[in-house]
Formats: sequence, structure tokens, C-alpha cells
Amino acid sequence: MRGPSLQSEQISAFADLWYEVRDSCGHDIPAKDDFDLVRLAPYLPHLAFTQRREDGTPYYYFFGTALVRGFGIDMTGCDVTQNMTALAKDQFLTVLHAADELERQKISVNGRWFIGPMTTSDGRTAYVEGLTLPYLGPDGLVRRMTVNDIVGGLALGSTIGGHDMKLDGEEFNALQPRPTWMYTHA
Repeated sequence: MRGPSLQSEQISAFADLWYEVRDSCGHDIPAKDDFDLVRLAPYLPHLAFTQRREDGTPYYYFFGTALVRGFGIDMTGCDVTQNMTALAKDQFLTVLHAADELERQKISVNGRWFIGPMTTSDGRTAYVEGLTLPYLGPDGLVRRMTVNDIVGGLALGSTIGGHDMKLDGEEFNALQPRPTWMYTHA
């Protein structure tokens, strides 16, 4: 692991918005309704919103149009792990269980940055960067929104296939101030 370092200006700008809303909303985690839809709109095509089924399985209840185009499939309503390799699924579930335990203990509310390879429909490797941040749903439960950006390797007309293991990632406590690494560096 080389340590966290944002590559995408879009992801950095989304983090700007999330932390601004969090700092002005009057509670530790912004609620969905705290986000002005006009300001959120530029990110919607690249956002995936997740929540949990009754058995605790995370699923996408919103999968942005840029993600649908990039992945070649609309994952709305699908389990988050559906399109992952076995190793990526194990990696994701390990992180998820650890984050759930910290939340249960009221130690932290997990956010996550990641970057990793994905195989394209034409056999190339593309790199996808993402930033997952929490928000409160209308029911008061913590949910997640992830903004994604392809930061290299996707050719015109190709789509992204299955998720491989993440090349790099960083878990962080979203209740704390914004980490210094969560800015793009020229």
C-alpha cells in the first residue's frame, strides 16, 4: 500500500461538498435532506447509494447513470458484492464487518477511500477510484453514498467488468475533521 492520495478532482470536490454540509447541518452526520439537490446534481451520475436488507446485506438502491454506462449494467436493487471477484468480496466483507463493529461500539462512523483495478470488456485494466461517506436516511439509520471515477484505462466504447481486489484503500472516521490526504495534490 502506498498510502492514501486522491487522484480525482471530482472526488475531491464531492468531499468538499460532504464536509461543508456536515459542518453546517448541526449534527455529526448529514441527513439525506441536508444536501441541496442542485449542488448534489453534478455528482448523481457517479454516485451509488447503499442501504441494508433485513439480513444486513448491503445493496444499491441508487446506481448513477455514469456508473450504469461504465459498468454496462444497472446495479440498482442488486447486492453490492454481486459483481465482485471472490477475493474482492472477501476483502469488502472483512472491511464491512470491522466498520460495523466500530459503529456498534460508537467509536466511529466509517468512511472509505479506495482505488483499484477492474477488467474492461476489451480485456484492459481500468482504475476506479471511489470515496464512501455516510449519511442518515429518513429512518435515522446510517447509510452510505459512494462517488466513483475512472482515473485511467477505459477505452471509448468499452465497459468495466468485475471488481478485483482494491489496490489501495483507507478507512477513516467520518466524524473527525477531513483528513489532509483527502485533497488532490498537484
